[in-house]
Amino acid sequence: MMRSNIKKIIVKYMDSDTTAEEEAMLLKWLQSGENREFFKRYVKTESLIKSQSKRFDEDKAFKDFLFQIRKGKRTARISRLLKYTAVFVGILLMTGLMVFNNKDAALQIDPNAVTLEIHSKNVRSILLEGSSSVIRVAGKELGSLQPGSFIYSDKIANNKTPLRHTLKVPYGKKFQVTLTDGTIVHLNSGSVLGYPANFEPNGNREVYLEGEAFFDVSENKHSPFIVNTQGLQTQVFGTEFNISAYTDDEIAEVVLVEGEVGVRSRPSDKGCNGNLTRLTPNQKATMGYKKEGGITVSNVDAAAYTLWRKGILRFESDDMVSIIKKLERHFNLTIVNNCPALDTRLFTGTFDIESAEEILGVIQAHTPFAYTKSDKTIIINTID
Repeated sequence: MMRSNIKKIIVKYMDSDTTAEEEAMLLKWLQSGENREFFKRYVKTESLIKSQSKRFDEDKAFKDFLFQIRKGKRTARISRLLKYTAVFVGILLMTGLMVFNNKDAALQIDPNAVTLEIHSKNVRSILLEGSSSVIRVAGKELGSLQPGSFIYSDKIANNKTPLRHTLKVPYGKKFQVTLTDGTIVHLNSGSVLGYPANFEPNGNREVYLEGEAFFDVSENKHSPFIVNTQGLQTQVFGTEFNISAYTDDEIAEVVLVEGEVGVRSRPSDKGCNGNLTRLTPNQKATMGYKKEGGITVSNVDAAAYTLWRKGILRFESDDMVSIIKKLERHFNLTIVNNCPALDTRLFTGTFDIESAEEILGVIQAHTPFAYTKSDKTIIINTID
């Protein structure tokens, strides 16, 4: 399609004057990444020209978009438009930003996307995927989005009323966030991190983790950094460490790479018990969720526990239950094991570029079994 023709359709779309056929042509044209980038630039330029303003208010643009698609003329087309949600990810705010309030039930963010929830009177969800952009909320700069990472702006560090944020990383993806204090957090697949948008001066910097994360904590002797997970609380002052605390695992682990941390049990949300158990580099603290006995400390190679940041899967005398969970998170799969012989075996190995099927093929060499794959589901069976 000629650029001149598509420009006319875009202008008509902005004026809510497109026909169903023109919208179908526009959606088909937007399947190209290059075309989507052109669309963003052109719409932003048109908006600035029409408003004679020096900036483009992405939040207002999105609200206007929601209002327009709910107008009577477009109501009958909403269900058809929603089929193209993947195409519209790069359209709605022209910057890779996608925002919904909880009352917008008809529009749902892709559950397989990295999202940031902002908790105020309503829960606002922001899609943290797409090209590089500045994310704004209510007209104010929140931070800078890069592929696979988000950096909070220094401008929100002095807000008097900190809002609670929740960052969710789905299976099959990893994400890095830089908090307002400069702490860098690498989140593994299937992880959730909760934290205030900005930390109070000279107060505890407290976050909540479900899943696995590597922390590079910005040093502040007057503001201890505290990570709360199911069953554990980890307190640091400036250090690098890894925490694995998935709720469907049987244990939680804290591995210290550099500096010093203290770990203690956290049996409930009401508080913590006991003194801190201090770790030095290359030590691991382990606590079972279902077993009594408290925290145990052992010496390890800390680097081996952070390989996931490079996309490497590592098994060290892991049983099949643990391996299946890691494969499901890493590849965004559902794996059903109907082979009892695998339950009693332990496996060790390191994989980087191998697929889930190739990893299962290596395991098959030690314990024969059969499996079938359909879409995102793998079923393991015994061999008759």
